[in-house]
Amino acid sequence: PMEGSDVFPGLGDGLLSPIARDFRLHRQTSDDGHYPGLGLGRGAADQSQRRLDEIERNADFWCNLVGISGAQPPQSRLGVASATGWGLSDVRETILEEFFDLTPERVVEVFNGLARGADGRISAEALGEGLRVCGLAGLDSSVPGRILEAVAPGCDGRLQPAEFETILSRLKLAQLLVGQPSYAAPARRLTVVDYDPRGSRVDCCSDVRLREFFFGHRPPPRTLVSPGVRWVHLANLDLTLLLSLTVKYSLHPLAVEDVIEQCRTKVDRYGDHFFAAVEQLSLEWPPRGDMPVQVRGSHISIFCSGPPNLDTVITVSQPDRSFSEDWPGYGSEQSAGGALGRPPCREASNDWVERLRRRVEAPLSRLKERKAHFLLIQVFDICTDELVMVTSAYTTRLAHLEAELQAEGARLPSSWLDEMSLIRLQLAVVMRRARGMLRALRQLDDPDIREDLHGYLRDITDHLDEAFDDASILVEKCGAIISGYERTVERQQDKARQVAGDRLNNTLFALTVITTVLMPLQLMAGIYGMNFVNLDGTPTIPELLWPRGYLIFWLCALGYLFVSCLAAAWLWKRIESKRKDDTVPETAMAPLGVMGRTVGPPSARISQRRAGI
Repeated sequence: PMEGSDVFPGLGDGLLSPIARDFRLHRQTSDDGHYPGLGLGRGAADQSQRRLDEIERNADFWCNLVGISGAQPPQSRLGVASATGWGLSDVRETILEEFFDLTPERVVEVFNGLARGADGRISAEALGEGLRVCGLAGLDSSVPGRILEAVAPGCDGRLQPAEFETILSRLKLAQLLVGQPSYAAPARRLTVVDYDPRGSRVDCCSDVRLREFFFGHRPPPRTLVSPGVRWVHLANLDLTLLLSLTVKYSLHPLAVEDVIEQCRTKVDRYGDHFFAAVEQLSLEWPPRGDMPVQVRGSHISIFCSGPPNLDTVITVSQPDRSFSEDWPGYGSEQSAGGALGRPPCREASNDWVERLRRRVEAPLSRLKERKAHFLLIQVFDICTDELVMVTSAYTTRLAHLEAELQAEGARLPSSWLDEMSLIRLQLAVVMRRARGMLRALRQLDDPDIREDLHGYLRDITDHLDEAFDDASILVEKCGAIISGYERTVERQQDKARQVAGDRLNNTLFALTVITTVLMPLQLMAGIYGMNFVNLDGTPTIPELLWPRGYLIFWLCALGYLFVSCLAAAWLWKRIESKRKDDTVPETAMAPLGVMGRTVGPPSARISQRRAGI
C-alpha cells in the first residue's frame, strides 16, 4: 500500500482519476506477480511505485523546478487572488480547461499525443511539448530532463500514464503554491476531518503544512472491512486553494466553474465523482417574535468520490453573491441589524459545518460507519433543517404581527404593513429554494446512492415537502392578515366618516331648528314694524295703540319660544331614538389568531429538527 506522512497524510485516491488508480491497483491486486499493461514483475513494479510515491511527496523538488523557471502562475491572469471579485467571463474556457483540466480523458489524450522514438520512449523535448499543451509554458529547458531522471519510469525506461499524470499534477501544484503571499490567513480556511469506525481527527492546515497536505498521500486504511473517509472543507472560497484542490483530485472543469460562478441548487455526476451545489438559507440569530426575521444566504459546493471507493468528500462554502439581489429587503435588513448593534454578516454561514463535525465526533455516530456518500446526504439534511427553522421563524414572527393587529388595529404604523408585504415576498424565495433542493434530490437518485440511502433521501424529501407546504400556507396567511388589516382600516375610516357626517347633520339640525323657531318672530316683527299711519300721523295698526301692546308682544314671543324649544327637544329625542333602533351593532373582528396558530410546522417537529434528530 501507499505510504503517507505520519504528520499530515494526503487525501488518498478517493477522487483520483482511474489512470493513477488503475496503476496502483495493479500492484495491490495482482496475484500472479505480473502487472498487465506495465510489463513488470512484482518486485520491479513495487520498486517503481515506491520511487514514484517518494517523488510525489517531494514538494521541494517540484517547487524548485517551477522556481528556477519563473513561470507566471495561471491564476495571476485573473488579476486578483480571490474568487469573490473576479468579474471574468468564460472562466472555464480561458482558465480551467486551458490550465487545470486533469480529467482522465484529457490526460489520456495528451499522453497518447506525445511524440515517441523508435524504441517507444518519450524524450525530454516531447515531454516539454506535452507540458506546454497542458498549460505549463515558460518552464526552463532543463526541467523536462530533470523530471525524467527523477521519476525514473519502469525498468524498460518508458513513461507510464500514471507517471505522466504525476508530473502534470505536481508541476501545477508547485506553480500554484510557489511565489504566493503568506498562507497564514487562507490556510486556516482549509479543514480536514478524518474518521472511521474507530474514531475521528480534525486538522486545520497551517501555512507550514500546506505543501505537505497537497503533495502528500493518505496512509492505507486501518481496516479493510470499513475504510476511513476524509472530509476536506474550504471556508470562504480562496482561488489558489480551490485550484490546488482541483489539480490534486482531478476535479472536472464544469464542476469547478459551478463553484466559482455559484450555480443554482443542482446535482451532477462527472465520471467517477458526484458534484452538488446548494443555495442555503439560514437564520442570522435565534428567532424572536418581537424582531424581524434576519436570513443569511450561503452557497455550498460538494464533491464526493464515487464507487467503489466512496472515501473522500470536499465541501466549499462561500457567501451567496446573488443573495443581495434575490432576497427582498436585503438592504433594509442589514440596516436594521446595524441599528440593533449586530453588524451585517459578510461571511458564509459555517454553522452547518460545526453541526456536521459534532455528528462525526459523537461517540456512537453511525456516520463514522458509513462511506462518503452518506456525508453528502448529511449536508443536504442539515441544509433542510436550516430551511425548516427559517419557516418556523416566520411562523413565530407572523403570530406576533397578528397579535399586534388585534391589539392596535388601525393605529399600527405603516412599517407594519411594509413588513407584512416584505415577508410575503421573502417566503416566495424560501419556496423557490425548497423547490430547488427537491429537484436536486431527484437528480441525486443515482443507483449507487439509492441502494444504501433510499430511506434517508425519502426522509429529507418529506421534510422539504413540509417546509414548502408551510411556506406556501404562510404566504396565504400573510394575504389574510393584510386583508384583515385593510378591513380594519376601512372600518375605521368608515367610522370616522360617519362621525363627521353625524356632526354635520347635528349642526344642520340645530341651524334648522333655530331658523324655524325664529322665523315667526321675524314675521311678527316685520308686520308690526311697518309704518302705516293716517293723515294725522296715527298708526293704522290697532295693536300698536294698545296701552300694554309692547308687554303683550314679549309675553307672546317668550311663550312661543318656550313651546318651540320643548317641541324641538322632543323631536331631537325621537330622531335619536329611531336612529339607535335602526343602527346594526358592529361585530368584532374575527380572531385571525386561530388560523395563525394552526399554520406552520408543529412545535414538536421543529424541536426535533433543531436537535438534529
